[in-house]
Amino acid sequence: LSDYTPVSFSAIPRLIRENKLRVDVAIIKVTKPHKGFVSLGMGVECTKEALHHAKIVIAEVNDHLPWTEGPSKISIDHIHHWIRNDTPLLTSSQLWPQYFHAKTHDKSITDALGKNIVKEIPDGATLKFGWSPTVFCAFPFLRLRKDLGLHTDVL
Repeated sequence: LSDYTPVSFSAIPRLIRENKLRVDVAIIKVTKPHKGFVSLGMGVECTKEALHHAKIVIAEVNDHLPWTEGPSKISIDHIHHWIRNDTPLLTSSQLWPQYFHAKTHDKSITDALGKNIVKEIPDGATLKFGWSPTVFCAFPFLRLRKDLGLHTDVL
């Protein structure tokens, strides 16, 4: 680590494009190649920008990663080195057991909290969820809203 830059996650692609954040090596997780392409699966966020600006791209190929289309699809020509790893992807409860196995509040309390949160969300809103027990309270009641957009790093 040569330096530390406190920055919003959403600003990283722009900073890479402007050469304010340099990427020497990008280590990415991809699907197995198909017809000259791989997919980044669900991990597009700043990965695509990083791999296009990296001097060296190392791809970890995992058959458990889901193939997704659109901006997650990249040519194998961008990849310099390949590593095989077929370890199953971790589930949310494996990654964050404190949120899934922690002592929870009474369901009537969490339901009341979730309903109150959703009352503040209008139809057509774009939502950004972090990772917290409060978010889980609201999820069951989002069905009461229509045409919601989602921006998240939780999935």
